[in-house]
Amino acid sequence: MYASFIPVPTVPAEETADLVRAAGGGDADAWAAVVARYEPRIVGIARAYRLNEADAADVAQTVWLQLLRHIDRIRDPQRIGGWVAATARNECLRLCRLRGRVALVDAADVLDAIAAEAEPVAVENEERDAGLRAALDTLPPRQRALVDLLTMDPPLSYGEISGVLDIPVGSIGPTRQRSLRALRETCQALELLPA
Repeated sequence: MYASFIPVPTVPAEETADLVRAAGGGDADAWAAVVARYEPRIVGIARAYRLNEADAADVAQTVWLQLLRHIDRIRDPQRIGGWVAATARNECLRLCRLRGRVALVDAADVLDAIAAEAEPVAVENEERDAGLRAALDTLPPRQRALVDLLTMDPPLSYGEISGVLDIPVGSIGPTRQRSLRALRETCQALELLPA
């Protein structure tokens, strides 16, 4: 099940900037400190996207590789936490799209489902679900991520969502309203909801 979100300890901005500059200059100890400090944030974000351990490790590896490639171009080294979080979220979204949120199932269950005749209600539900997925895909990535996090089971607290998305708790409600309004309009345009 979902483990509680692990916050990154608050560190003075200048200390963080010095650490990032040292890591960018090739200091192995500084690099190890950056990884140790922000790895829990990456893991928390990957868990929020319901990625398995292997996929979460892939996300972390990609984030660190991107940081290694771009560390000398980071404009605000004291804000590296936001960069790491945004890169992790983007990689999670990319991985989810790439994998199509495929879930492994038992082959016997699949064969039983194929053998059973589809009822008209099931077909209607599949069409509705496909339309809803299409509508969700029209949302900007940040709004889509928020909708995904708000519909997790078990539910996340606003504090956890704030940490994962790196946004203030107070902006979650308004962003949720904008996301749901856009989703409702798209669903009406796709005739999934009455106009």
